[in-house]
Amino acid sequence: MISSPFGKLLMAIRENEERMSFLGFNVRVIKIRAFMTSSFLGVTAGVLYATYNEFVSPGMLHWTLSGDFIFMSVLGGMGTLVGPVLGGAVILYVGDLLSSLTENWMIFIGTFFVLAILFAPQGILGLILRERRR
Repeated sequence: MISSPFGKLLMAIRENEERMSFLGFNVRVIKIRAFMTSSFLGVTAGVLYATYNEFVSPGMLHWTLSGDFIFMSVLGGMGTLVGPVLGGAVILYVGDLLSSLTENWMIFIGTFFVLAILFAPQGILGLILRERRR
């Protein structure tokens, strides 16, 4: 998505919104289009999840759940489709493993997150790709 023309346009707007408007792009319309696209994807995921789960509770709207998704994206590697999926798989696996061993497993997950940010700022996928280039 980032390497698509729309993704490059969004990155350019993020870097210098004023320059993009001077170049003739309608920044407001592009931002609304990006918001609508992300909203559509979020709604679609919510509908599919509710249909699969056959139940929706207010606990699913807690801020920690959205924090988990950000955590998975950052850990796996933002900017790709495979990175957040990889990050989600790692977090779910490590979380299940640690929760069976100790009650304070979130402390270890937080420490793992901080170490990953320090030693792999591009995420796990960036680390894998960097090692492959060597």
